[in-house]
Amino acid sequence: MEDDTGPAAARQRTAANLKAAREHAGLSQEAVAQGMREMGYRFHQQTIGKIEAGDRDVGFHEAVALASVIGTTIHMLARPPGHAAGALRILSAARDARSARSAAEAADRRHRDAVRLLERALERARNDGLAGALADEIAAGERTLAGPHPGGGSD
Repeated sequence: MEDDTGPAAARQRTAANLKAAREHAGLSQEAVAQGMREMGYRFHQQTIGKIEAGDRDVGFHEAVALASVIGTTIHMLARPPGHAAGALRILSAARDARSARSAAEAADRRHRDAVRLLERALERARNDGLAGALADEIAAGERTLAGPHPGGGSD
């Protein structure tokens, strides 16, 4: 049985997880190296390539910095083989869901504001005695108010 806890296994695990996290983040090896240089490390694209190939060890402080540059955690870089890719998919889907929820909440607020404006405009037109002159526009506004509402429609 192969030892998956020794230094060689740890190096390969870090290599595979770093590459998966970097690619998931959409970063090139050069972009990661540049980020590391900005943090004070003497890294080049070749350094990242050697780490990802399992040909270079990564010190603890380097791993923390790499995780920061890539936008992940040191825990992600140390995950057992195969776990990082699944974890990255879950985190990505969760981020997308949060973003979509925020967008939907913002759209719902804009919709409520627009409905209030429409209701006030319709009321004003009626109060100003323009119901006859603006009959088509008032009917269009009323149809809009009677239409389906966000989140309440059927699939």
